Amino acid sequence: MARKFKTMDGNNAAAHVSYAFTEVAGIYPITPSSPMADYVDQWSAQGLKNIFGTTVKVAEMQSEAGASGTVHGSLAAGALTTTYTASQGLLLMIPNMYKIAGELLPCVFHVSARCVASHALNIFGDHSDVYACRQTGFAMLAETNPQEVMDLVVLAGCLVIIPEKMIDAYENRIINIHPSLIPSFCGTGYYGLTVHEKVLERGVKVTGATVHFVDKGTDTGPIIFQQPVMIKQDDTKEVLQQRVMEEAEWILLPKAIDYIANGKIKVEQNKVIIEE
Repeated sequence: MARKFKTMDGNNAAAHVSYAFTEVAGIYPITPSSPMADYVDQWSAQGLKNIFGTTVKVAEMQSEAGASGTVHGSLAAGALTTTYTASQGLLLMIPNMYKIAGELLPCVFHVSARCVASHALNIFGDHSDVYACRQTGFAMLAETNPQEVMDLVVLAGCLVIIPEKMIDAYENRIINIHPSLIPSFCGTGYYGLTVHEKVLERGVKVTGATVHFVDKGTDTGPIIFQQPVMIKQDDTKEVLQQRVMEEAEWILLPKAIDYIANGKIKVEQNKVIIEE
């Protein structure tokens, strides 16, 4: 599929990608991030469908704390949820960010940085106001232009089949992480605790995690990184799941993002070439 080029700012780009992968949005407009929430609210009112074939449910709250509380509650109920804020409003979301990170609930907060500190020394690259919440446990990704906002889609815990139209439009720009060493214990039906349950039933001695590009199959895309994890004799599926996350998943996914962002990854004949 030919790529279409459009002129837009960072807020529009972030809203466009976010809407596609979101089921619920808890919003409280605050400059300079207001356009993100506004776009999502408009698209929802117009009945625009996301990649799951549903319209995003938008809940406009009375404060940033209310918006982040809505996100926490919706995530706990199992919905893919997001919010949009500026770095000033982000500070009021910190209590709920601790809860979300502590409960390992996957989500994305879209933030427009307000601080510009280029006139003085700043070790945080002009995002010092955003980094006030770095201690919450959230991972932080920063883009320098609108194109970067849409250059990579990172899936982690998205248990749906991505439509082929989306795959064509973002070929080799969608990555996912799977809790096993592909091609073992993967494919249709293998997700979450089921993977670790099957690993223990089979009696294998080594499992792990795999970061791969997403294609039209299930866990069949080009493999980027893999990390083995040894299985212990007294492991339960819950214990094994936690250790695979700590020793493999939480290491591999940020590494893959870093390599892609720095142009060290390319795909040739369905195989990933890593340039150190």
